[in-house]
Amino acid sequence: MCGIAGLIHFDGSPVDPDLLRRLAAALAPRGPDEQTFWIDPDRPTVGLAFARLSILDRQGGRQPMADPARPGRRVVFNGEIYNHRELRRDLQSRGHKFASDHSDTEVLLPLYDERGPDLLHDLRGMFAFAIYDGPAARLFLARDRLGQKPLYWAATPRLFAFASELKALRLVPGLDRELDLAALDLYLQLGYIPSPRTIFRGIQKLSPASRLTVPLLHPSPLRGEGRVRVSLFHPSPSGEGGPQGPGEGLTPTTSLAPETWWSVPPPSSVNAHPADLPALLLDSVSSRLEADVPLGFFLSGGLDSSLVLALARRAAPDRQLRTFSMSFPDLPVAQPPSAGNYDESSSAALMARHVRADHTRLEIAPAALAELLPALVATFDEPFADSSAIPTWLLSQAVRRHVTVALSGDGGDELFAGYDRYHAVRLAAALDRAPLFRLAAWAAGRGLPRGTDLKNWRSRLRRFTDVLDRPPLQRYARWVSPFHEPDPAELYGPLLRSVTDPDAAVAYLAEHLSSGPGSLEDTVAALDARTYLPEDVLTKVDRASMAHGLEVRSPLLDHRLFEAVYPLSAAEKLGPRRQPKWLLRNLARDLLPPEILARPKMGFGVSISAWLAGPQSPWLRRRLSDGPLAASGLIAPDTLTRYVAAHIARQADHGPRLYSLLVLDEFLRNNAIALPAANR
Repeated sequence: MCGIAGLIHFDGSPVDPDLLRRLAAALAPRGPDEQTFWIDPDRPTVGLAFARLSILDRQGGRQPMADPARPGRRVVFNGEIYNHRELRRDLQSRGHKFASDHSDTEVLLPLYDERGPDLLHDLRGMFAFAIYDGPAARLFLARDRLGQKPLYWAATPRLFAFASELKALRLVPGLDRELDLAALDLYLQLGYIPSPRTIFRGIQKLSPASRLTVPLLHPSPLRGEGRVRVSLFHPSPSGEGGPQGPGEGLTPTTSLAPETWWSVPPPSSVNAHPADLPALLLDSVSSRLEADVPLGFFLSGGLDSSLVLALARRAAPDRQLRTFSMSFPDLPVAQPPSAGNYDESSSAALMARHVRADHTRLEIAPAALAELLPALVATFDEPFADSSAIPTWLLSQAVRRHVTVALSGDGGDELFAGYDRYHAVRLAAALDRAPLFRLAAWAAGRGLPRGTDLKNWRSRLRRFTDVLDRPPLQRYARWVSPFHEPDPAELYGPLLRSVTDPDAAVAYLAEHLSSGPGSLEDTVAALDARTYLPEDVLTKVDRASMAHGLEVRSPLLDHRLFEAVYPLSAAEKLGPRRQPKWLLRNLARDLLPPEILARPKMGFGVSISAWLAGPQSPWLRRRLSDGPLAASGLIAPDTLTRYVAAHIARQADHGPRLYSLLVLDEFLRNNAIALPAANR
């Protein structure tokens, strides 16, 4: 696990070594063990920066790594390649030499030499990397299939830059850091900013399973090559191009466009799962146990994390396994109504005893939200409204004191249909086939009072019925949004309202729909895998863990497992009684205690609504009444004041919405950002 960054200067100017040092320093939380940089001596217009968290081959895995056979090639790599030993053996059989013993990074350059960009299909892992190919005068960027590791990039007529995090790119002079109002609108509708957008107009995310090739458009005169015009950019109609010099009058075009190299398998109507699923699950876990540093397990006591632990014990019968669970004595924990006061830590302890693990229960007393919020917002670099980032951040901070690598159960809900919303989708689809019943349900729901707790049955039923008169995709967009009220745009101020689209989230989701013979549940599950999983769940886990230099590995996100399970129908995953994760429970039946198999889904979050209506309410009122958000013109201050008052008085539950606005306010408070009159 590491942080990577790099620069290409198209105008012929050399890369500033001090800037590369600062890029590496900005990524130091991701790579606390070492920060380095490299500038091509033959083409000083290109530089790479690297911050290392040493996991494998701590001596031989230093970067930027050179290809011994072709010194003009270098790689900076973030992630893990779990099949690197197999790849190494194959490459050695074809004559490739290696300098290190077992660095997974080292297989990339010889594999690229043989396969070019298609090397990605040979890799099994989580990764984001850049290969600088000096002889071919290009830079090659790539991101893993499901988007576990991040990568940002930006291009102007004079430079190209990339980095693992926005905080590094914001150090690069000349990039457009004006607020992207369309991205902000998506944030307020979804709770996150989806790829390829970022909060800044001039910076993009490389989407999951995407790759990008960037020609070095200004070859070095030292190699006898003449200066060339920046062909990736067309002359601007207005002639605007910044200061005089090479590239004057040029603006970016779509010529520099990433391409998708893998896609989530489409849903199917097949109702028979492959016989090798148990073997795939076991191999997914065992391949993630390699590390030259202390390794442990996040253990909630739920189905997913317990199964990962049980499979690790089967793969390594004699290995010492370390597990970590947590409790928040002073933090209201979000629980579904059916869970009551279920003691999650006792379930984790039970599972740890079941596999003879060395278990640690971490009791974490968090600081007030006023103290946590600045650190969280700085960690995520742009607004991110999933409040479960709070416990994830705190858990990662505590676990890092004991281990450097942790395995988790992330991906189980998306892969094996574990979310309650799949039931809502099925029920709504049934009502669609009986329009009179649907109209009656919608009318009856309108008569229900709105609950003061989003988790209680009345609120959940009202949220369900509120959107029965809308098409399926609009329903789904509303159910996954932190804005649970019917008219979220009523909060928008004139600046935001004038340029945004009330159906922006629906349009974004529509881009990720796939056609196939599957049911509506299958379609929604595929949407979760293409949108919510990479943009929310995996973003949360990566940023919260890497802020503390902790590597998190997720065996249930192995792409071979995804390719085997995802085409299965919802009926196969849910079983005859439509039980969440029925298939996974069957696969785990011989590995887990009955108490774990029977546990209801708990989720992993905090009751942000209770927190903001209770001890944090005075701070909430002050923060949103006189902060930069209230003065920005982005929101309607009167509406915001009304929401705060209603929430504190417990007349309505605006907790997720208010948290998303607190995050935005904190972001504006700590970042000097130009607010446009409208997006151009």
